Amino acid sequence: MFSKPKQQTAAIYVRVSTEEQAREGYSIPAQIETLTQYCKLYQINIYKIYKDLGISGKNVISRPGLNELLLDASKGFFDCVLVWKISRLSRNLKDLLILVDKLEQSSVAFISYSEKFDTSNPVGRMTLQILGSIAEFERNTLIENVKLGLNQKALQGHWTGNHVLGYDNLNKKLAINHHEAKIVQRIYRLFQEGNGAFKIADILNKEGYRTKRNALFGKDYIHRVLTNPVYKGWVRHQVKSGENYFEVKGVHDPIIEEESFETVQNKLKNRSLRLPKNPNDFILSGLLRCPKCNNTMVSRYGYNKGKTKKYRYYICGNYHRYGSVSCKGNPVNSEKIEQAVIEKLGKLVANQNIIKNICLKQKELTMKDTKPILESLANIENELTKLNGLREKYFKLFEADNLIPEQFTARLSEIQQQIDVLEFRRKELSRKNKTSCAGIQEEYISNYLKGFSGIIQHMDPLDLKKILHDLITQVNLSEEKELKSIDLRFPLSKGILTIF
Repeated sequence: MFSKPKQQTAAIYVRVSTEEQAREGYSIPAQIETLTQYCKLYQINIYKIYKDLGISGKNVISRPGLNELLLDASKGFFDCVLVWKISRLSRNLKDLLILVDKLEQSSVAFISYSEKFDTSNPVGRMTLQILGSIAEFERNTLIENVKLGLNQKALQGHWTGNHVLGYDNLNKKLAINHHEAKIVQRIYRLFQEGNGAFKIADILNKEGYRTKRNALFGKDYIHRVLTNPVYKGWVRHQVKSGENYFEVKGVHDPIIEEESFETVQNKLKNRSLRLPKNPNDFILSGLLRCPKCNNTMVSRYGYNKGKTKKYRYYICGNYHRYGSVSCKGNPVNSEKIEQAVIEKLGKLVANQNIIKNICLKQKELTMKDTKPILESLANIENELTKLNGLREKYFKLFEADNLIPEQFTARLSEIQQQIDVLEFRRKELSRKNKTSCAGIQEEYISNYLKGFSGIIQHMDPLDLKKILHDLITQVNLSEEKELKSIDLRFPLSKGILTIF
């Protein structure tokens, strides 16, 4: 008796970006309805419907639905993946081929409803590559068209940016928001009265004003308001890239008179809003935490009352950005705290048990991380060996006149494409394995720390800063602004090692 063939089980994947749904009607319900009817027609079981809503097809990393699908595919929960169109999976050809290769490694076929093909046969795989190239071309063309459209719109004086304080975006046109416009005018007035960006932010926050997104004002935000030509009635384009940057007179009403705006620009150029500093002088930048709010502390320079001596200190990052509404300054003398940290680290050298424990745990984690990578590399090598052998077989058949040239060329091209994908994945996994194997050696740590306190006086600040950032995740202060503890970067059984 013949056994009844196993009924196929499919995973349905649907995706739509906000722009596509508005422009072309690729709605999620429409995709689901179409694919569900397809499965009913061909008596295919549906394991699950995976969705990514409002997400672009540009990359695959940030798509939770797709990542879940790939994980379930590796567990053998279904036989095929069904999409409405290959662009739902990816608009990038390289990503598309890698994704399909991952599915094939799990013995899962890829089926496109619109393009009428599946990858369980050679013709389907060839069609996939052709249509993938077209999808990538369409995406690149769309990007260029959008750029050209925005560029032309800006040249005509229309706003092409996001929401901006002082205006509401009504039907893609800027209309003055009179409540917010008063805040903008107050910012310009305060600056012309001699206040810096930090002081202005502090004043506004204390008075209860908030940004367009209902957040505290920061000094960077104030600076952007003071330098944005939109307030004098102009628009600018390509601000971030700087490529083909231009400013033109806009079609919207100004909030600040052009003369006042230019006066502010001249003052900004001529006025030093901060003392010049060398970032390498502050070896604990990014590591030191505020004792009150636990935010990262930032580096500052100051002068004594007579302005005859310059000194270094750290203050709370929240205070530095938003003023006293967010936190207190909590200034800490740089030399004092840096010396305390260096002396505390020196104690590590005296305790070799700590270093041995660090290295042991690091080795365990490295082995755990590299095992699946090595298994994948072994599978890839096996597949490459089979494909290379298959390629040699076709060469022999061709040389023996057992294949016509068209058959030989088509099959050889298909095999080579599979080899290219596998070699690309092998290269990526080898790089990842190399990085994972860069474990921390006991001798390396000991040599790193021996004589640490002694050589510090002669060490270049940049080198010292690098060493500290390699060793430390954060430095914690007590309420009295004294060194409380140091969290080291070395992994132990319970996470980060803290020394008190």
